[in-house]
Amino acid sequence: MRNWKLAGLAVVVLAVGLGARSVHKEPTGDCRARAEAFLKDVVAGDINGAYDRLLGLNLSKEEKDSVETLKIKTRTAVNVYGKALGTDFIREQRYGGSITRLVYVMKYDKSALIWELYFYKPQSEWRLANVKFNDDLNLLAEK
Repeated sequence: MRNWKLAGLAVVVLAVGLGARSVHKEPTGDCRARAEAFLKDVVAGDINGAYDRLLGLNLSKEEKDSVETLKIKTRTAVNVYGKALGTDFIREQRYGGSITRLVYVMKYDKSALIWELYFYKPQSEWRLANVKFNDDLNLLAEK
């Protein structure tokens, strides 16, 4: 693993800024499909499109600023770690009936990034609540 960590640079949390974007009324399998489509787009290099499709386009000014920062940090990771080669699904953890955590490894030429996507279901719809990535392999642990 590289000595230079993206910890301070690329840990990104969108929960508050995005106000829990609506996903669908489907079970968490739909959350996984959305997460995997997003990560596939990132691997393909379509970072702007990946975030726009995952989060939607009807964002407030504050939300747009947060997403733009996230896009920049994602592009920085590509510059640091090299070309994205693919992803591995690690686990899905459910916390009661209202929180789901999806964990993936995105493989790069030089190292790996751990991606966590959290979905929240307050009533009947699953919503994206949080996206973060980091090169800290401890994120692979069950929480």
